[in-house]
Amino acid sequence: MKKVGKIMALGAVAALAVKWKSIIKWIKSLSQDETESHVRLQCYYDIMTRWMQNKQEGLHIGDYLREKGIQKVAIYGHGKIGLLLYEDLISENIKVVCFIEKGPMESYQSVDNTPVTSVERNENIGEDAVIITPSFDKEYIEKNLRKNGWNSEILSFSSLLYEMT
Repeated sequence: MKKVGKIMALGAVAALAVKWKSIIKWIKSLSQDETESHVRLQCYYDIMTRWMQNKQEGLHIGDYLREKGIQKVAIYGHGKIGLLLYEDLISENIKVVCFIEKGPMESYQSVDNTPVTSVERNENIGEDAVIITPSFDKEYIEKNLRKNGWNSEILSFSSLLYEMT
């Protein structure tokens, strides 16, 4: 009987060890998610802070783009920052030819008849540059855009704001 008890106890310890490994893996995934979320929030905070500082110093995105020979842009990102950038560019006479998104197009609405298109490019729409608003993921997004035929200049919105100064 003692032997059976020891075997059961060993089995319970082994089961706990397996369960413990899965618990540790789950905890690590939570901290990874929190880290990614923190990086995104920090990036957005930096963008908004720099953007406001530039405006207060009289530096305008439209002027900077025109100096680079850019008159027409596509904005990657139809979120809040993308929509704010759209309004800023329109007010500075830079043409926004489209928004680019990776998700299902039916979940996005056009703004002032500016279309929302997929990363999987169907046609050339004549942009001089693509501005990526989720700058924290620029390398992946740029690679995906290039793979799908976006050959114009690709700019990180965050980098653009810092280059203006």
